[in-house]
Amino acid sequence: MPVFTYEVLDDDERVVEIYEAEQDFGAKPLDTHPITGERMRKVFTPLGVNTTYSDWGKKLESGNLSKAGFTRYERDKSTGRYFKSNEGKGPLELDPGQDH
Repeated sequence: MPVFTYEVLDDDERVVEIYEAEQDFGAKPLDTHPITGERMRKVFTPLGVNTTYSDWGKKLESGNLSKAGFTRYERDKSTGRYFKSNEGKGPLELDPGQDH
């Protein structure tokens, strides 16, 4: 889940604290501090991923993921279930609607 940054403001609109919160992308931005009730505003920061000097496409191929010990699952759009797509460890199928 992504982490969003907020500025906590005093009565004179000065920043008194930086607050970070884990939220879903579609969640409504916080406007008050969850503990103190002080007013907050969301800070927009650039994404910190740089792929300019790296070939991520090849690194994320199933064979490379298996060599590194990762298991890759791909989502079936019609059922919402995830099916294993490489030689990694783990179940052949995951259903997000069921506890595992």
